[in-house]
Amino acid sequence: MKTLAVTTMILILGGAITACNRAETPNEVAKEVSSAASHSAASVADARQAAAKDNADAQARVNEDALDRAKTTANGAYEVAIAKAEGENKIAVEKCEALSGQAQQNCKDQADAKLKSDKAAAETVKP
Repeated sequence: MKTLAVTTMILILGGAITACNRAETPNEVAKEVSSAASHSAASVADARQAAAKDNADAQARVNEDALDRAKTTANGAYEVAIAKAEGENKIAVEKCEALSGQAQQNCKDQADAKLKSDKAAAETVKP
């Protein structure tokens, strides 16, 4: 009786193992391959779309940074031009002090006209 039970168990276990490794029909295989290919294609498409979005976002940040850098550079150039123009004006006005009368006034007027011109030129680089 014990031998019969053990033999029956072995046969049942062997049958179960054999059933797990049975070959699928070509139709079943084709359906599963098609399903796996479809899921794979969808995953690849999703990954490509996410990568494209990430790249676009990164490019937008790069563009914003470049614009900020350009504005900062232009603002710096403007500030330097204004400081230079004002410094040169002060020097010119001080040199005018060596003159007297109408010559002094003409010299200062020229210095002020140059300051005005230099400031107008600086406006062209202002952001």
